[in-house]
Amino acid sequence: MRKYVRYHAGIPVDIVESKTETSLDHPRLHNVSLGGIECECEKHFPINTLVQVHIDILSPPFTVEGRIVWCKKVDSYYLFGIQFFGEMDIARLRVVEQISHIEHYRKEIREQEGRNLTGEEAAKEWIEIYAPHFP
Repeated sequence: MRKYVRYHAGIPVDIVESKTETSLDHPRLHNVSLGGIECECEKHFPINTLVQVHIDILSPPFTVEGRIVWCKKVDSYYLFGIQFFGEMDIARLRVVEQISHIEHYRKEIREQEGRNLTGEEAAKEWIEIYAPHFP
């Protein structure tokens, strides 16, 4: 059983290997939880690789250091988990959780209702409807 609930994100993220300062090619953030994040990319990472994670859809951008805690091949790509270190980073990750919910809401509204909401419009609607129930 999971210690933390995961939320599907599906948002672009920039991940840089700390030791080599090499950026990953087109990684995508799959899931967010208070324990860390799950991402996808084309490269395998050894466990304990230190990385920096940048999420630019926030203002200011979310930047945090973490380490790869697992990595597995799925079809032609790899899924890997990143764990963060500090309590402040975990608290900031709650904001990323909310952003992922808002992005999911925005896509859902576009598909179901045909409305193309801006990020701000989607955030306002999502907050009004769902924020009181956000865990």
